[in-house]
Amino acid sequence: MEHLLLLRQPWPVWELLLDSGADALSLEESKKGFSIDIEEVVDRLQGKMTLFGNLDTVGVLEQASDAELKAEVARQLAAAGSATGGDSS
Repeated sequence: MEHLLLLRQPWPVWELLLDSGADALSLEESKKGFSIDIEEVVDRLQGKMTLFGNLDTVGVLEQASDAELKAEVARQLAAAGSATGGDSS
């Protein structure tokens, strides 16, 4: 299995990512002056590779309340479910 880890804004190199032959993609959480919308990533991938979620390690995992963390996890799981056409819970 080949896995890509991208530590920058993905959109300028999106077609290269899709054509890379990788089985999975992992994106850095939204930082460094750009934002990554997990729902948009799922839509753009069109099922071509597995996506590893991108929880914000500081803003969500470290600083958010339990309720905010649960809401973000639920949002990302919902995005994953929409990619598979199923329930990702």
